[in-house]
Amino acid sequence: MKQYRTIEQFETIINSAYNGNWNESAQYTIEYGFYATDFMQMIKEHNELFSYIDQTDLILIIERATELRNKGIN
Repeated sequence: MKQYRTIEQFETIINSAYNGNWNESAQYTIEYGFYATDFMQMIKEHNELFSYIDQTDLILIIERATELRNKGIN
């Protein structure tokens, strides 16, 4: 059974964006079932692990994932 919204998946999303792979990061966001509230929860619960993340980056990932979802691209 596939797990969704794990810390490992979030780390994959963040690292992908951190390395400049924004579309890949958005695809992972969709594949792993993350939404804005999930991003907020991960940052809140694991702030010490992800203190290097700029909130603008999170917004860009969420925005791109939303665009892809709206287009029906998974």
